Amino acid sequence: MLVDDHPLLRRGMRVLIEQAFAIRGMREADNAPEAVDLVRRLKPDLTIVDITLKSTNGIELTKVTAGPGAGNADPGGFNARRGGLCRTCAARRGRWAT
Repeated sequence: MLVDDHPLLRRGMRVLIEQAFAIRGMREADNAPEAVDLVRRLKPDLTIVDITLKSTNGIELTKVTAGPGAGNADPGGFNARRGGLCRTCAARRGRWAT
């Protein structure tokens, strides 16, 4: 799923990802409330979030939607500098070969 408030950028990212990885049916949201609704209903495997949304920032959005018990203050090990799971958190969750 892609979350970005710039339609041209969101569409370009979608086309690149669909072509590179043969993915179909990728969902899009252009604001935080829509993204929260889609994530909670669809439970996507991956969500790419713009860090500077108009209504909130991507880090806060990730805190609300990621990890076990989504909706709590735990962002599920999200590390803004790396843009994904930090190595330690991911290893604990079995998502990263150490």
